[in-house]
Amino acid sequence: MQVQAKVDEADIGNVKTGQRSTFTVDAFIDDTFNGTVKEIRLQPSISANVVTYATLIDAPNDDKKLKPGMTANIIIFSKEINNALLVSAQALKFHPDSSLSKQYEIIPDPGHKKGGAGKGKHQGKTNPRIPVGGDVVSNPTAYVWVLEGQKLIQRKIKTGLNDNTQVQVLSGLSENDLIITGANGLSATATPAAAASSPFMPKRGGRR
Repeated sequence: MQVQAKVDEADIGNVKTGQRSTFTVDAFIDDTFNGTVKEIRLQPSISANVVTYATLIDAPNDDKKLKPGMTANIIIFSKEINNALLVSAQALKFHPDSSLSKQYEIIPDPGHKKGGAGKGKHQGKTNPRIPVGGDVVSNPTAYVWVLEGQKLIQRKIKTGLNDNTQVQVLSGLSENDLIITGANGLSATATPAAAASSPFMPKRGGRR
């Protein structure tokens, strides 16, 4: 079976023949099908000022589940990294405000000049993305906040690939660190951050 995908012009530069792909169809929503990029056609299609390129994907259909005309939701793997240490992209945007300083000791990184702990302001433009060799990656220097007991400690990290949901961490964190991604309202009776009912939403660095 051959699947025809419409790939946006912003992404087509990363797509190459031979790359693996996965997709689902509405008729078998719990099944994931595999395929391989066979051809990228050079005739662009323009709709509502959006330019796309037809990309053909070969997919085995031994069980005859796939039928002509089905709508597929497709993922093409343009770059993969195994055993990567990941953090949520939200962690790179978080900064504690003055309300948190009443309950937690806030320790900013001494090398970070922008903004300030307890000010409630965003620390300038956080981690602008830059294109490198056709791939979009985050600024290799970023800052996150680590929860250690009653302390919020700002940590400088080096980052790699960024899909706007998760960010690869190259150095500066371990998989046991608790990373702050956001905070709910905090009162004087809030439980310690290490407790299960913490107003914080810490996420451990995960591995993919």
